[in-house]
Amino acid sequence: MGPFCNLLASYDVKTLQVVLEGLDNLLELALLVGELNQMALLIEESGGLEKIEALQQHENDQVYKKCLKIITMAFNDSNENSLANGDEFEFNPSETGSGFNF
Repeated sequence: MGPFCNLLASYDVKTLQVVLEGLDNLLELALLVGELNQMALLIEESGGLEKIEALQQHENDQVYKKCLKIITMAFNDSNENSLANGDEFEFNPSETGSGFNF
């Protein structure tokens, strides 16, 4: 994934569009099989997220829109909220005592 994400540093608009389309397709597939968070993490660990965020300032409107779609789909804060499941930490401890008695 690293070399693929490194192509996001290209100055060629066509290359950027192809790489962004590829990342979008990978994320869509990961979403279908329930592995979106893992794919997003792989992209982030490869430096892809930083490059995608920087490309949101790109002068090409198609590049900007594809970056926005990818970030909204895979790196939105609401995705982090959906990570909680039975294997995650629970921060609602049950009350076992009634306090201190002196």
